[in-house]
Amino acid sequence: IIPIIVYPAPYGTDVYGHLIYTHIMSVTNHLDEFYKYCLYKGYLGYDYPFGLWLFGSIAMKITGLNLYELAFILPFYYFIILLLLYYMYCRILVSDEEALNPNFDIELLSIIFLITSPFLISDIVSYSTSKFMMCLLVLIFYLLVNESVSFWKKFFLLNLSVLVLSFT
Repeated sequence: IIPIIVYPAPYGTDVYGHLIYTHIMSVTNHLDEFYKYCLYKGYLGYDYPFGLWLFGSIAMKITGLNLYELAFILPFYYFIILLLLYYMYCRILVSDEEALNPNFDIELLSIIFLITSPFLISDIVSYSTSKFMMCLLVLIFYLLVNESVSFWKKFFLLNLSVLVLSFT
């Protein structure tokens, strides 16, 4: 968050390319129009993180965000969702009877370890596929471990998550 305050511009390895394709997807009405526009303009690298662009363009159309706002707001929401999913995942893995001290919240300690990992913190709010995919991966692990979710809900959510993950 401090780098955004000091230098308020999107940063990261392919962030501007992702933002260009997200913008193209947001101004087109269907995928055929997106592909034709990219071929007409000579943008031939549009096969890479399709899920990120699709999700970003849908968010732009629904909320009315511009690219500058999207580059900061969506990764921050990915981070919040990741923290919540990770907390719920850790809560399932460590039950109350297995905890060393009932007054000690091991889930919060795991969140602190997640936040202090250099890989996550180095570009926590960059508009990239790795941040988008981390939420999906933790959701998949959570659904696989959680026994309280019904079979059909788990089946539907796992298939949807794996589908989005496969074209991202």
